Amino acid sequence: MKIIKLASILLGMAIWIVACGQVPQTPEVVTPNKRSTGIARLELSLNDSVTLPKVLPNTRGYFPFAQQPFQFTQVLSTGRSDFGNTIYRWKTYELINTRTTPITNLTFYAMNQNGISIGGTTFKNITSATGTPIANPDIARSIQGSHGLAYDGTTLQTNVGEADFQAFKSSEASGVEILAKQAGDIPTDDTVLEWGYVVRNLNGSRTINPGEKGRFTFAVTIPKRANDAENPSNLSAYILMTEEPITRVTRGNFETTAQVKARASAIGATEIALIGSDVDIATPFTTKRLLSIATFAAENRPIASIGVSGGYVKLGRFIVSVPSNVLTTNAQFTAERPS
Repeated sequence: MKIIKLASILLGMAIWIVACGQVPQTPEVVTPNKRSTGIARLELSLNDSVTLPKVLPNTRGYFPFAQQPFQFTQVLSTGRSDFGNTIYRWKTYELINTRTTPITNLTFYAMNQNGISIGGTTFKNITSATGTPIANPDIARSIQGSHGLAYDGTTLQTNVGEADFQAFKSSEASGVEILAKQAGDIPTDDTVLEWGYVVRNLNGSRTINPGEKGRFTFAVTIPKRANDAENPSNLSAYILMTEEPITRVTRGNFETTAQVKARASAIGATEIALIGSDVDIATPFTTKRLLSIATFAAENRPIASIGVSGGYVKLGRFIVSVPSNVLTTNAQFTAERPS
């Protein structure tokens, strides 16, 4: 099966492009044993320490979780911390393997539900701490998936015990989306995004044997606004579940390459995803360089003209932010992002 790689958005920072014509498209083979296994909605609530993920029916009216090899059992922790201009929200879930064979790399892809999620993101039901609904798409787009974090009194650090954020290549997300739509797990106008989370065993590995428990931390960071009514406190997110064939870890925004290599060694990973344009290589691990990842899908909204700074440019199914003060040439764009 072949798919077309698509443009995407850099997690945690703006990216810029100028495109003068058609963006080259590079076909890439989808890994055949990546398989969608169901869809769920996660609830993140500051004051709620008991609500487990809710189950949504697939396009055929079935509830996929009823056929799933695991069950969510409890919420281990949840809360909010403010660090300067950053709001950090998290919720850690526990689940148990109920089948007779191991589960490895159980992965949750963020997914946009067309017409339901806000601003092309995975998020909906966004409210402030006082319960005021927040429907501003730009606020929704500012919410970023994250590893679990800790504060050492000076800076934010990745919490190794809650480092469950995962990033994916455009072809990986597209491949999972194709398989999910073929299986009828998701509607044809929904979009699988290029980030999510992965489940770990309580012993730290990615394999959960029959009867064993696993956990993952659903964490986000949010830029703090002066008007507290515009600061998201509660939200819901949609996810698509898969089992991935390769054990990968992703370097976080508050983590060095040396630190992520240590995490990879501890869980027996073979791949490390590095987001950004730095020149680091995660030897001896296979390095997956992701210059950018898509955190929201394109939707019907005013789009800036190609080549104009400021606003947004629509490329494929994604919207790319274009800062008003920086432009790159089309040659730079095609060299750095060949798809």
